[in-house]
Amino acid sequence: MTSATEFLSVIGDQFSRVALTVMVFDRTDSAALTGLTYGLTYLPTMAGALVLSTVADRRPRREIIIAINAVRAVGVAAMTVPGIPLAALCALVAASSFLNGPYKATHLAFVRDIVDAKQYTAAMALRQSVNQAGQLAGFAAGGIIASTVSPRVASPSTPRPSRCQRS
Repeated sequence: MTSATEFLSVIGDQFSRVALTVMVFDRTDSAALTGLTYGLTYLPTMAGALVLSTVADRRPRREIIIAINAVRAVGVAAMTVPGIPLAALCALVAASSFLNGPYKATHLAFVRDIVDAKQYTAAMALRQSVNQAGQLAGFAAGGIIASTVSPRVASPSTPRPSRCQRS
C-alpha cells in the first residue's frame, strides 16, 4: 500500500513541476525563467526537511504521511482553478515541494518500522524502484499532456496569440 501511495505522490510531484515549467515558458517565452522555475522546485524540499524534521520525529509516522498528502492534495486541487495567477501556481508548487522533505524522511522511517531487518534492503530497493518509476511516469505524463494540450487550457485568463501567429 505504501508503494502505491508513494508512486502516486511522486507522479504528482513530477507532473506539477512539468506543468508549471511549461506554463512559465508559455507565458514568458524565457528558457532562463523556465529553468529557474524548475530548479526552484527543489529548494523548498531541502528547506522543508530542515524546518519540519522535528515535527516529523515527534508525531506518529502514519499520521504525518496522511496529513502531508492531504495538504498537498488540497494545494494541487487549487492549482486546477482556471485563471490562477502564475505567482500563485509557483507558490503552490513551492508549498508542495516544501512538504516533500518531511514526507520523504517520514516515509523512510516508516519503512523501517513496518519491515524487519532482513527485509529492509529489499524494501528500500522496491521503494527506490517505485520512486524512479513514478518520476518517469510523471515526466512522461507531463510531457505528453504539455505536447497535446496547451497550458492556456488550464489558465484561460490571459489570452495570447500562439508562437506561429506572433511571427
